[in-house]
Amino acid sequence: MDNIRPQKENVNSHFQGHWNDFFNRYMETKSTVGKWNKCRCPFHEDGDPSLSFNSETGAWKCFGCDAKGDIFKFYDLLKNISSFPEILSGICEEFNIPVSGNGSGSSTKSSQKQSKKSHIVATYDYMDENGSLLYQAVRFDPKDFRQRRPDGKDGWIWNMKKIRPVLYHLPEVLQAERVLIVEGEKDADRVRKLGFTATTNIGGAGKWRPEYNESLAGKDVVVLPDRDDPGRKHADKVASSLISVVRSVKVLEVPGLPEKGDVSDWIEAGGTREELERMIAECPEWVPEQSPEDEAVKRFPRGPFPWNVFPASIAESLQQLARSCATSATSLPGAAIAILASVVGSVVSVSPKLSWFEPLIFWFMDIRFSGEGKTHAPRSLCRVLYEMQSQADEEYKAAFEEWQADAEKGTWPASTKAERVFRDEFDA
Repeated sequence: MDNIRPQKENVNSHFQGHWNDFFNRYMETKSTVGKWNKCRCPFHEDGDPSLSFNSETGAWKCFGCDAKGDIFKFYDLLKNISSFPEILSGICEEFNIPVSGNGSGSSTKSSQKQSKKSHIVATYDYMDENGSLLYQAVRFDPKDFRQRRPDGKDGWIWNMKKIRPVLYHLPEVLQAERVLIVEGEKDADRVRKLGFTATTNIGGAGKWRPEYNESLAGKDVVVLPDRDDPGRKHADKVASSLISVVRSVKVLEVPGLPEKGDVSDWIEAGGTREELERMIAECPEWVPEQSPEDEAVKRFPRGPFPWNVFPASIAESLQQLARSCATSATSLPGAAIAILASVVGSVVSVSPKLSWFEPLIFWFMDIRFSGEGKTHAPRSLCRVLYEMQSQADEEYKAAFEEWQADAEKGTWPASTKAERVFRDEFDA
């Protein structure tokens, strides 16, 4: 709470008396009467401006959806953030509000005069397959990005609710045989001016969605990452997502870029279409790194169990048991064979060669992740054997007590030994 109070005071001091600087970043003022400003509410479809805010106090209310509050509540609803520290941090970051940490607004007021008012410097249209506008990515100065969508009445709604995400320049992407994927709309436009079909996804690095894959199916794709760790991770994520649906995918790290540089830097340094074509031609196709899980599958391939080796009644019983336990039947044959071997192991043996006899014992291990049903089905399968073991133990106990009683009387009958049924690690 000690860190929250100074930030809140800094925010209040920053906007004091001119709260329109806050609201006009997210809404367009349609009319003003005194200190009250009317806007289209971003929280619902608002044809007739129904939200009013007070430029002197920062209070606001929508008479359409009845939402109301201060700027912190507005930011909460807009960004879907419930944590108040995150709300404060987000506002301070978006509006370049310094945090003095001492609760005094003096440093904030002085820096307020120096701070640059945020304004739109570029918009990037995201179209559907038919070329109709779905939404825009909006770039601000100081550098920031937000998204907005048409409200159908010459206004904007500053959120992406119920909007289908698409690739940038989607109509061109659908018609192309080869597509270059970059980070950011500015890079896509720069590469496009060289004569390539270029695209990106809203939000940049780390925001690739599986829904984009269908638009690139059957195409040759080249990913051009920024020269930083997020860029490389993004490229691998995109390539991994696309490799099963595209004709080919390459990840081309443009040489000579500075740290955090991008393809736009390369173009500004004199990069040409011919050079980029040469680098694409020489770049090998992307091959995913093999994970330990993939290596295990390669070394120990697992196929379906040959159920026909069991009598039909046993096979059906095991499959029915798996269904009743809501788990896979794949491991039950191994468990069943191991349990059967434990039952007959004391009376049946195998002879690998002459004069060499071994008890019929199988070791079985079921390796799966937690929660995948490894225990319940085998335990149910063992229930009858648990009962046999318990009965044998009781018989042995009774016989042993009888033998002890005879021993105390001086009579020594032959030692009684209960037949061993099986032994395992399951809990009864």
